[in-house]
Amino acid sequence: MIQRNVILYMKEQGLKIVTINTRLRSIRAYFNFLYKQKLIRKNPVENIKLLKD
Repeated sequence: MIQRNVILYMKEQGLKIVTINTRLRSIRAYFNFLYKQKLIRKNPVENIKLLKD
């Protein structure tokens, strides 16, 4: 869902890959924190990879 909605939305907005990757790092850090604190049961971004230039 994240890949389909968030990444495609950012691409459609015309954002550069570097910008998208920066935002993906932030999103992944946030969800990793929630998962480690046991505030969520499953990490939805564990399989999300950064985009290639």
